[in-house]
Amino acid sequence: MLADIQVAASTWPETASVTVDLRQVDVANPALTDEVLLHPGRALRIANKALNEIEVAYEPRPRLAIRLRGAPESCRAAVRDVRSKDLGRLIVVDAVIRKATAVKALFAEAVYECKVCTTRSHVLQDEAHMQEPVFCEVCEKPRQGAWRLLEEESRMLNVQRVQLEELTETMEVPAQPQRIQGYLTNDDVINHEKLLNEVGSRVRVTGFVTLLPPRKTQGKPVERDFCLHLFDVAPLDESHTRIKLKPEDVEAIQAAANRPTHVADLVASLAPHLAGLEVEKEAMWLAMVGGVEKALEGHHARGDIHMLLCGDPSTGKSQLLKAAQSIVPRSVFAGSRSSAAGLTAAVVRDDFDGQWTLEPGAMPLADRGICFVDELDKMDEEDQNAMHQALEQQETTINMAGINATLKTRCGVIAACNPKDGRFSPYEPLLHQIRLTPPLFSRFDVILTLTEKVDPGRDLEKARTIARAHRVGQLHANGQGPRSRAATVATPYELAFLRKFVTYVKANVHPILTQEAEDHITAFYLDLRRPGAQEVSITTRQYEGLIRLCEASARLRLSGTIAMEDARRAVAVYREFLQRVGLDHETGRLNIDLIFSGTTKAQADRYKLIVQYVRGVAKPGATMQMIVDAMKAIGSTEEQTRKDVVHLYEQGSLYRPGTRDHYQVLQ
Repeated sequence: MLADIQVAASTWPETASVTVDLRQVDVANPALTDEVLLHPGRALRIANKALNEIEVAYEPRPRLAIRLRGAPESCRAAVRDVRSKDLGRLIVVDAVIRKATAVKALFAEAVYECKVCTTRSHVLQDEAHMQEPVFCEVCEKPRQGAWRLLEEESRMLNVQRVQLEELTETMEVPAQPQRIQGYLTNDDVINHEKLLNEVGSRVRVTGFVTLLPPRKTQGKPVERDFCLHLFDVAPLDESHTRIKLKPEDVEAIQAAANRPTHVADLVASLAPHLAGLEVEKEAMWLAMVGGVEKALEGHHARGDIHMLLCGDPSTGKSQLLKAAQSIVPRSVFAGSRSSAAGLTAAVVRDDFDGQWTLEPGAMPLADRGICFVDELDKMDEEDQNAMHQALEQQETTINMAGINATLKTRCGVIAACNPKDGRFSPYEPLLHQIRLTPPLFSRFDVILTLTEKVDPGRDLEKARTIARAHRVGQLHANGQGPRSRAATVATPYELAFLRKFVTYVKANVHPILTQEAEDHITAFYLDLRRPGAQEVSITTRQYEGLIRLCEASARLRLSGTIAMEDARRAVAVYREFLQRVGLDHETGRLNIDLIFSGTTKAQADRYKLIVQYVRGVAKPGATMQMIVDAMKAIGSTEEQTRKDVVHLYEQGSLYRPGTRDHYQVLQ
């Protein structure tokens, strides 16, 4: 212990604390351990005083503090379970950091000087507001307001306040996560300032329960909020991006990547309770590992892949998102009816000091991870527009209530949405069937539709998989079997391995595009942009998406180069995307305009000609038959023209005055 103190003193202020393991204390002196657990505040004050009285051969004399670790399991508590019986008791809480204040100065002992006789008085400060001396010991009369505060001679501590929120995965039932405020003083702030300022960090904090000081009101309130006086903060290793990989873990990951069926095994291990969906699962794996971020001078190219699943009801979209979230470290799940503030950031009045503060949403909390959004179509159009910057520039700018800040949103977004009319129609543009704006729609690199189709072989496989999962659950409920997913469906890789695999890939694999792979995806790009074609089948934005898919494929293989295999996989996924949602049934060709605007160039030209013709017809307007006859002259069929007129009428470009069967242009 003395050696640890001398080491800490030699590196002060970089190292400003001495760690004490309560497990070792319990072996040497169980009674002392009990005293620390019951009265940690008093025990630490005594211990810190004794610590700083030990002679050390360093000047200026360092000011050290005790940091307690190794608290017994009985000290573990959830935020929502803190009660008045816990006041003064040592507890350990797992939580996520929602926000933190700047480091401020806290008066521990204020020194006042009498303005009349210059007598100095020392006053301990343990209230919410500064306390002056009651009377001067020399003048012997109350002299309120006759004191001068000597800041340089006063003893002050550094203090930082944080807001902690309980982990959603530790909650027994779905509910609103509870929050509690905590504060650190002196050396704790110095050691953990960087960690605490990483919004969204999952931490294990140790401290004792106390009460928040009352705000400045008339009298002292009867009700007070709980808070934690923290003296240790440590990252949670196994539930966030700080997963520590042992040498044997790295060896297992590299050995698995050498298997010829490795990528297929990854696909089979994702949501094994959902039979089929191989294409969707493979695309989701590419989005989960993402591409390589490029930060060049004056230019930033995102590596994260945004993916959208549009599916009929009961096709497993939400379950697929939940399964992927359980694999990706630093992931955040946003449910239906999410707002722009909930996904990006909100400005709220701070409970600490009543000032307006910035509270990050799901995407900043998922920075360097994945944000999963279910039922994206339920968002209002205004909220959807607020996501554009966060998706493409990977940052969100807030200018409200005097706050001008930019939060990083360097995360991939994997979202799901439903059709407006219950089921998808393969003959209608996808954009017309979902409640998403075209600009938001165009931000996604991969869009896949999931439709409910009759397939006897697939249907039998799904039914047996579902029945097997229910049977395992029934046996577990009766205490007759394990609850692990391996008992439901045999998978090549376990969940713990998959989490470590994603962590390793994101940190260590940064593949480089080879000429062979570049030629393959370029040929695919040029083939879709054939000279002379009026329709635009692919743009440079989609070409960049192809490169990201190639990088993700190489990362799945743990390869430092992007090979032809990766280029073929990326092209196959992208071709499936285009075939499902970008096939123009009029021409039989792929058309990117049909995906991102809902209208092909040929349709847009016909709409323009119809509007021009109707505008040139004198009142009372043009009948449907007149429009059909006029459009036949340019080669449009009667069926096409009638559909186009109905579309323009529903859109509001044409209208029918009264009950007449005449169309006019809305001026």
